[in-house]
Amino acid sequence: MSVIGIFHQLTFSQPLRGSPASRIPNRMKLLICILLLIQTVAFAQEQCAQMQFSGEATQRAKYSHELLPSLALSVNPRRLKEDPRWAWFEISVVPDDRDGIFVFTQGDRNWLLDVSDFWSAFIGGANSDLGRALQYRSRYFVFPITAEEKGAGRKAASMISSADDGKHLSRAITALESLHLAHLEFEITDYGLGGAEVPRSVEWVKFDVKVTFPPNIDLSTEMTSVPCPSIPPGLLENIRNPKRHSYVLAAGNPTTQ
Repeated sequence: MSVIGIFHQLTFSQPLRGSPASRIPNRMKLLICILLLIQTVAFAQEQCAQMQFSGEATQRAKYSHELLPSLALSVNPRRLKEDPRWAWFEISVVPDDRDGIFVFTQGDRNWLLDVSDFWSAFIGGANSDLGRALQYRSRYFVFPITAEEKGAGRKAASMISSADDGKHLSRAITALESLHLAHLEFEITDYGLGGAEVPRSVEWVKFDVKVTFPPNIDLSTEMTSVPCPSIPPGLLENIRNPKRHSYVLAAGNPTTQ
């Protein structure tokens, strides 16, 4: 039976007195129909391929997981050259042969930075308030899966950042959503800090990862088919307010090794 048919039966038909349907308030009937409609729309959505995995990175060993034949997710240890007591991790998506990249932008070394904000890619950081930084456990990114769309992604993100009214912002969001972007959900599940009285280093981190690819990606054995996601408002806010998740206590961007 269609959603409209169910709505008509619940709302306009006369149920037998004393039957369960007669005891359902009209507001509840409407809510049931709305939920059914949402489910119907969800099933009609375009399908995307998704993979899920868990991992751990330490200051002695980075973590890497292949996403596509030419693209991998890495969680890399970083340390401040001038003061090695400061140590943290960088979440990155890079081509497998990253040494062959000629760097024009930050996104050439980390494809997350083409669209997503800079600070969300770091777990801790030099001169950071680690207490606040590590409360930021659930992180959401989108990134291009081909080099051809990197420039378009940067341009759309720049348009979102600079939009000064609703009309321009809507156009910028439409431009971003028109691209073939993958969605990355990164959840920090546990971590360990250095042993100093005031910790400056993140020594290890465990995490769960969910990556959803755009349509027309062939399913591998570790992927499942799911409804394609929309870009969440929180990510758009990160683009428009790039220092939203900056927990640096002192000015400046230290050099790392």
